[in-house]
Amino acid sequence: MSTTATPPAKKKAATPPAKKPEDLKLEPVATPPAKKAVETPVAKSDFKIEKNVPIPPRAGGRNGSKYPFRQLQVGDSTFVEGKPSKIASALQAAAKTMPKVSFTSRATTEEGKDGVRVWRQADKA
Repeated sequence: MSTTATPPAKKKAATPPAKKPEDLKLEPVATPPAKKAVETPVAKSDFKIEKNVPIPPRAGGRNGSKYPFRQLQVGDSTFVEGKPSKIASALQAAAKTMPKVSFTSRATTEEGKDGVRVWRQADKA
């Protein structure tokens, strides 16, 4: 017959008895000081606000239009010296601002100078 040894039983750790709410002492907790409200400084502006200032009329470009396309009457033409692609671009931009006006142009040389002649045609309906 064999006998096996059984391990000794573990003892439970003694738990302290639960405290009743009336037995608990409340100790004051230190609270951090309240933060002061920080005022955001308002930036002082050097701008002057004005009322009732009239808006001036628009001028083409910085100092008026470089080319006289707006002054052309039906049947008028003008020679513009310069690179044809730049003049064509300027004419196209001017035509966009005048949707009822029709222009035509041809690259040409006049008095030994290369450029473009622009004609104002009859207005579109």
